[in-house]
Amino acid sequence: MPVWLDAALARGELFTDSGDLSRPVGRPPATVADAVAEAFDESWRP
Repeated sequence: MPVWLDAALARGELFTDSGDLSRPVGRPPATVADAVAEAFDESWRP
């Protein structure tokens, strides 16, 4: 990850509570914890 991006994340520059992320997909965005849990969930594998 570029240093400038890491610093921007640390300052919270990508934080938004405007709803801009949920409007296009019609649901709230997943949390990192939910995304990781889903990635390691065995039930979706064939």
